[in-house]
Amino acid sequence: MPEKAYLAAVDTRDNDPWSTKSSLDELERLAISAGAEVVGRMVQKLKRPERTHYLGTGKVDELLALKAEKGYDTVILTTNYRRTSS
Repeated sequence: MPEKAYLAAVDTRDNDPWSTKSSLDELERLAISAGAEVVGRMVQKLKRPERTHYLGTGKVDELLALKAEKGYDTVILTTNYRRTSS
């Protein structure tokens, strides 16, 4: 039985939404080629990934609630975040 994966992306406000979709599409192809069954995906808009959980606490709660419904084993995260100097 293949591993079930849920994909999540952080969309920084300075990114083109298309690049986030493209990033998730590429991640999905990679997961499938590694033998996983992708059972869902989500995007969260943030200035940058959260330090503690990568996603905000609301999205983490949503992801945990989806576990029973989707039955995923793994969450795979991606972002197009680019660190800049301040």
